[in-house]
Amino acid sequence: MTVLCHDLAAADIPPCWVAAVPSGLAGAFEIPSVARIMERNAAEYDRSGFTPARMAIAVGRTRLSGYAEITNTVTKGVSGVGCTFHASTSTQAAVSIGAITSRLTASRKKELARLLADEFAHVSDNR
Repeated sequence: MTVLCHDLAAADIPPCWVAAVPSGLAGAFEIPSVARIMERNAAEYDRSGFTPARMAIAVGRTRLSGYAEITNTVTKGVSGVGCTFHASTSTQAAVSIGAITSRLTASRKKELARLLADEFAHVSDNR
């Protein structure tokens, strides 16, 4: 297993992460921040077919469900689920889990999102 940690500002998030972390972290940002991410990385989003409209839909779903999910979004055959939490009063963090699509079904995504949320409730600084 590989764990990667990155310290990023909203404008620094690579497009593949916004889709794969996915809109989990983007879902926590205000709409102007999401728009700036899209603008700054427009060429890469265009190559992956991730349009501003598609991002808006993904962010909306994330905000409604409390977690982000993708299926074949950037790479065919790869799916993911992710959640955010407050690491401190000024730091938002995200964790995502990716797997081959056949192993990460809709019900499995929900289960993993619930498990992540349960754990984050113990470590999150949501004052």
